[in-house]
Amino acid sequence: MSSRVVSQWRYVGALGVCAVLGWIAFSITPRVPVLALVDLGFAQLGHLAGAAVATPFGDPDVLVAVAGPLTQVAVPLALALRFLSDRWDRPAGALCLAWAATSLTAVGADVADAAAGADAGSGPHDWSVLLGPGGLVAVDRAGDLTGLLDGAAGIALAAALLVCAWPLVRDALGTSEGPVEPPRRWASSRRV
Repeated sequence: MSSRVVSQWRYVGALGVCAVLGWIAFSITPRVPVLALVDLGFAQLGHLAGAAVATPFGDPDVLVAVAGPLTQVAVPLALALRFLSDRWDRPAGALCLAWAATSLTAVGADVADAAAGADAGSGPHDWSVLLGPGGLVAVDRAGDLTGLLDGAAGIALAAALLVCAWPLVRDALGTSEGPVEPPRRWASSRRV
């Protein structure tokens, strides 16, 4: 199979996975089953990092609470930016953007749960600390924050779908630039 055909199939596969992730996150449940566990791991890592940094500062509870959801969304966004930089691996970047979209919907669901007074199953939500008088957002603004997070998730998902669909459309129209070459700084390190 030629590299052009393989490249097209990678985009088609990534487009399908991004569409399924978006469909699950926006239609079925805001917490995509497998990715929810990965998100939980990164959120807990964020809490640990926040606790390490918060010790010398004022109110450690707020910093520790915000570090979890921030890390949960920042990791897939950072990976997406890395994969999309220098046209390195666009399908992987699109998948990471879709993952970031599902993370944003999960954080939005956490905000809504905390505003409604629900706990996280193992105790209070991070957002229970962040909503209210001592937190970052007033409880009556939780709906606005949820809408903002869902809107950002929609934008991230649309960007992921566009990253996958654009090369396919371009190839169908016959205006392709040809196969994407790896950046030169890595080309010399590959052994043939």
